[in-house]
Amino acid sequence: MQQRMFPAQENNPAIVEQQIKDVFYNALLNKVLDRGGDITRENIEQKVQQAIIETISDILELSKKSDGVRLPIGKVITLENCPERYQKLFSVLLQLKNQQPTYRALAIIAQQITSLDSFKEINPTNYLLEVYGLATPDIRHINYDENDVTTDLIRNTFYNEMVTQAILATDQKWLLLSVEDLEDQEAIIYWALPALTLLEAIQQSQQSNGIRLLDDKVVNHKNCPQGENFPELVQTLLTVKSKVKSLTPDELHVIKHKIACEKELPDHLNHIASNPDIKNIINTIKGMAIQISQRRVFCEMVGHVVRHCLEILKPEQVASPKI
Repeated sequence: MQQRMFPAQENNPAIVEQQIKDVFYNALLNKVLDRGGDITRENIEQKVQQAIIETISDILELSKKSDGVRLPIGKVITLENCPERYQKLFSVLLQLKNQQPTYRALAIIAQQITSLDSFKEINPTNYLLEVYGLATPDIRHINYDENDVTTDLIRNTFYNEMVTQAILATDQKWLLLSVEDLEDQEAIIYWALPALTLLEAIQQSQQSNGIRLLDDKVVNHKNCPQGENFPELVQTLLTVKSKVKSLTPDELHVIKHKIACEKELPDHLNHIASNPDIKNIINTIKGMAIQISQRRVFCEMVGHVVRHCLEILKPEQVASPKI
């Protein structure tokens, strides 16, 4: 197997913890939003509870032939590499993965999971209430570590998030990718994956004083490495970040669609796509992604991301990289 140029540091506890948070948070959020219907203060807990049950069921199904608990991004969690605060949660999942729990059993487990302190950090309830205007947004300012920010740290952050976005985009086939697209290494992936990664970086950085990186570090004007045009990239991300704070789910859907998909947008969303502010966000992120895709180091990174994703999605037949 070819060695990756950009190591993912896959068993670093901080990275594993962030992967767990991202997978559960995105899965729960997407399941609630995809189900549709009105969201109220009275039914939000029930909707999240149902999303937890479905997410547990999906993960258990993925984990049947695995040595541990297999996440949708391909990461396998065992008690050896599981962060301490998630040990209880994954102990339960490890016990269940070779069983066939009833819906009632899953519902009881879901209820127990919501009581864990570690779950509160991946519970999207507050965000959903804010999106639907049922709660005042939390504007807490979090100070992340600004020390020792290097070009390698930025690249590794970008690499890890791009892997996650590739897996999610493949799962959400309306958006961008199929496994075949990855195998053929279609030209679109070389700017679409960076675009989705940039958007996610902006979203994850809303409560930080810069752009959030791995290991709870942050890059901003004061500590940005000067090489490889990183100052220009960080400046643009910080500018776009201020415009992404109050996006609705439909607006976010349109932006993702426009920056990473060649399919037609559904008719009922076209009015959002014509909004000048939304168009500006789309054009800025897309422009950044195209510039990034023209840099050899990031072009090679996308090739390695594709290879890694194929190892996860289709391990029996991995395509040769075309870089």
